[in-house]
Amino acid sequence: MQSNFKFLWLGYMMAGMSMCLLFVCNCSPVKHSTTTAANAKHKKSKGLNTLVRFEDCKSLSQTIDRAQSSQQLIFMDFYADWCIPCKVMDQEVFNDVEVADLLNNHFINVKINGELDNGPDLVAMHEVSSYPNYIWLDSKGAILHREVGALSRSKFLSITADIISRLKR
Repeated sequence: MQSNFKFLWLGYMMAGMSMCLLFVCNCSPVKHSTTTAANAKHKKSKGLNTLVRFEDCKSLSQTIDRAQSSQQLIFMDFYADWCIPCKVMDQEVFNDVEVADLLNNHFINVKINGELDNGPDLVAMHEVSSYPNYIWLDSKGAILHREVGALSRSKFLSITADIISRLKR
């Protein structure tokens, strides 16, 4: 009887540690989508309400061409509709005036739903394994920096400002 209790206790401890790890990492693993075409249209029609001017990434090559011609960098936000940390970032970080000014003035900002349209292809190309996933690219499409999980406003500003200052040297 006592050995059964040990296994039960061990199972609860493992489950609890797994939940803590997901909470501490503040990120959600990628789920494989079962979204139908009808649901995809409905999800795409939802408006994004942030101060950062995000656009859909219809074609990465077109985004890179635009970045080169406008001499801007590229910021990619990989998300999923079910991702709670992604929603927190939209509300708390991407609605901050200072963050929005920095991103809108120096970057072409693309928001990529990893489960719809060309999202799964971009997820595979950039080896995205969890959401949210943020990638800063130069104007040629080379990765400058990557972060996984929700970030505080100050951490996000620090990373982004550092990337900009490194490229201006």
